[in-house]
Amino acid sequence: MENPYSPDPKVLNAVRSPLGMAALIVSVLTLIMGGVLATGLPNEVKEVCLAFYFIGVMGCGAAVYHMARKDQRGLAYGPNELIEESRFQHLERMAMRQSK
Repeated sequence: MENPYSPDPKVLNAVRSPLGMAALIVSVLTLIMGGVLATGLPNEVKEVCLAFYFIGVMGCGAAVYHMARKDQRGLAYGPNELIEESRFQHLERMAMRQSK
């Protein structure tokens, strides 16, 4: 019997990919920053929050850039795609060995 409360695997795979996670983090930071700017807090507090927002966005950008330099294909793939790709590579190598 399937659990009706289990999360959708497509959504989980999208969040597990580095680009999906970075987009989620930037979206959450933007929502929080919009909420802070809409409040009646003093301007100094808003400026500090804005600085943290820009640091967070730049951190996400730097992390995505680092991942892109390290492994271009893994940037958009989720863990399931990477496992499938490595399985196909293994099967191809075994087929090449058997054909020799």
